[in-house]
Amino acid sequence: MRARFAYTCAGFPCRGPGAADGMRDVIIIGAGIAGLTLARQLQRRGLRPLVVERSRGIGGRCATRRIDGVPVDHGVAFLHGRTDPLCAELAGVAAATALPDWPIVREGDGSPCRPEAFSEHAWRLAFAEGVNRFPRHLAAGVDILLESTVVGLGASNSAREGWAVALASGETLHARGLALTIP
Repeated sequence: MRARFAYTCAGFPCRGPGAADGMRDVIIIGAGIAGLTLARQLQRRGLRPLVVERSRGIGGRCATRRIDGVPVDHGVAFLHGRTDPLCAELAGVAAATALPDWPIVREGDGSPCRPEAFSEHAWRLAFAEGVNRFPRHLAAGVDILLESTVVGLGASNSAREGWAVALASGETLHARGLALTIP
């Protein structure tokens, strides 16, 4: 039998099998940076979010795989931005080797080389261990339901108010609010 909360890596507290039972404040579909950031903000406001992700891991486009023990990013190559709050959040990523202003050399003007990432007031950052370190940092303490495909959304038809989220497994989750953070 597969565990409901499959994320048990260091830094990701595993919630027990009954943690998703009952009414949640918000169900967030998608465990990329947007979904994980939203979950953290809701928790800071005293709410109980649940992040539902169809993949076996978190991060969305911040995907890092290991090939012969070497981390290889095959989603975004680096993170970039202009805002101080995001920069401060990135600075808080523990157990990661920051590579500021990476890449130093670029060629072309396609997606990884967008000019706004290299403007005077923007910063760039990658991690030697892979860009996935950032979503892993965001996921600490967040309830995440992995390998769970959503097959239907609708108004809850029980005595509960809010949303019903139907999963391919046959389960139905209930929440007062719903957020879609899928690409």
